Amino acid sequence: MEYINYILIGFGLGILIVQFFKQEEKAAKKARVKARAAHRTRLKKQHDLIKSLAAKHNEQPSVKNEAIHIITDYSLKSIEFSLDDLTKLITILQDHYKKTSSKTTFKTSFPTYLNQMLEPIHFWKLLILTNEALHNAVQHSAATYITNIVSIENKELVIITHDTGVGFTKKELTYSNGLKLLHQLVNELNGITTLTSTLGNGTIVRTSFPLITF
Repeated sequence: MEYINYILIGFGLGILIVQFFKQEEKAAKKARVKARAAHRTRLKKQHDLIKSLAAKHNEQPSVKNEAIHIITDYSLKSIEFSLDDLTKLITILQDHYKKTSSKTTFKTSFPTYLNQMLEPIHFWKLLILTNEALHNAVQHSAATYITNIVSIENKELVIITHDTGVGFTKKELTYSNGLKLLHQLVNELNGITTLTSTLGNGTIVRTSFPLITF
């Protein structure tokens, strides 16, 4: 009788183990389906974004618009949309502006690796506002040095463009079209813009965004 009880117990345990692995298999399958759906959604967002950009940015060639086309093209090819991708593209934008600003030395200060992921539209907006600050520095500051800085500080993403150029008056900072767009994009991302400029000592454009936004 005791022998039969052991058999029944073993049989019962066997059923429980089989059920356990079936549930694990179902959970794993569900996770794979969810991951594939998320990937498809991300690719659709990417496609919709690029389609929208192509419709909006068909202006006549200029240094600034060429930079926007570089951003658009990179966004089309990118899959990750990480902060690491963002820093790589900022370097590409600097190389682009070197063509028209041969007397300016461009510098960067980025962490070794930034794996924070971004939504495609957030990725694009961050690049556009960075391009606005960079273009403004290249075209109007007559700077010897222009430095782009990206960092994570106190749960915030911080992006800085610092030039050692001629500086701007408060009126010039207020009515600059490029900076108006920068302010608009920063506001859309729940960020804060801090402008520091002194005539003869250059300009610092500092934008910060809570990481929770992304």
